[in-house]
Amino acid sequence: RWSVRVDSDVGGYLFLGVATASVNPGAFLGADDHGWGFLSEGALYHGHGKVGAFGRGFGAGDTVEVTLDCERATLSYAVNGE
Repeated sequence: RWSVRVDSDVGGYLFLGVATASVNPGAFLGADDHGWGFLSEGALYHGHGKVGAFGRGFGAGDTVEVTLDCERATLSYAVNGE
């Protein structure tokens, strides 16, 4: 589990998430089957497509908590504790 505080809005898209060593580093997180990316607009990406919405998005001043449980094979996100 880790937290990321978004200090400023630099414009464009911000993805937070996890990936394997096989991820394409030249693409956005979630652009292939090797990563999951939570977009600042509130969408979850995997396999080069939007796989769902995750409540609200995040931006400047927010803290995003990312929890990866490898034993249960789950990945979850919380924005400002919600």
